[in-house]
Amino acid sequence: MDQGIFGGQKGNRIHQTLRYALITAAVFGVLWIVLVEFSPNLFIYIFMKQTEHILAIS
Repeated sequence: MDQGIFGGQKGNRIHQTLRYALITAAVFGVLWIVLVEFSPNLFIYIFMKQTEHILAIS
């Protein structure tokens, strides 16, 4: 008799997990957009050997 109630609670857990996943994806998406827009040279310093020509292009 109690198994029906337990199965109903799993749907709530799935809904809550999906909500947290979507919020996390949105936060990381906004963070990356802000980093790319306001400090593009940061990625040059991390991934490339910077020269004046490369920094001018970025």
